Amino acid sequence: MAASQRVRTRVPAPHRSILPTVPGLPVGAAVLIAVACTFLGFLIDANGDSTDLTGTFAALYIVGCVAAVLTVRYRGLFTAMVLPPLLLFVAVPLAYKQLTGVAMTSITEVLLKLAVPLVERFPTMFLATALVLLIGGARIML
Repeated sequence: MAASQRVRTRVPAPHRSILPTVPGLPVGAAVLIAVACTFLGFLIDANGDSTDLTGTFAALYIVGCVAAVLTVRYRGLFTAMVLPPLLLFVAVPLAYKQLTGVAMTSITEVLLKLAVPLVERFPTMFLATALVLLIGGARIML
């Protein structure tokens, strides 16, 4: 049979990605995609002159979260759908600690130096979460 005449078979529902003929990734690999994209955004921002996370970080964070929910197996969909807030909750404070390099001694300093940037990233987290929930909800409905 020629390659153009082959018929693609459907992958069983628990193992498919968003495309019925493409197998999905295990949940760990999908989470790794989101983490890697977020880390890449941080690295790009860290190599610049700024001590702040820019739109590059936000864009790669959103792309990573959306890619995770698109490529994960159906069985791992819940994990991919709750990933955006959890990932940002860990990534932003760690990134700011690395970008600023300031040692923090009191709880007030921790709250001001790490929590404030996290709160400032709420619109980014909301956008990523909304996109992921819409895509995940559509996958569940279909």
